[in-house]
Amino acid sequence: MKNINRLGANIRSLRKAYRETQEQLGEIIHVEKNAVSYYENDKREPNKETLRAIAKHYMVSVEELLYEDFSDIDRITIDKNVVENISTLFSQLFHLKKRLRIQVSK
Repeated sequence: MKNINRLGANIRSLRKAYRETQEQLGEIIHVEKNAVSYYENDKREPNKETLRAIAKHYMVSVEELLYEDFSDIDRITIDKNVVENISTLFSQLFHLKKRLRIQVSK
């Protein structure tokens, strides 16, 4: 495991790769634009909940967000059909899990 904290640089790199403004990211993770700027400039660290929200939004682990080097990422494009298919699959798995629990409980 790498031991150099790259959090601020990684937040900035991922945000730019997703073509988001600091304000847009702030809205997504429920913080002010200024907070995003502080995170990116290593003036403040997000709390655990916000850190998890950032990682979830960018589909990386918290550990990757902290220690990996995302500086070479130029642009990320997400195919909306793939996202919809994944969302549908997770929904189906969730409902299947609920039905299995009900059957086991009976």
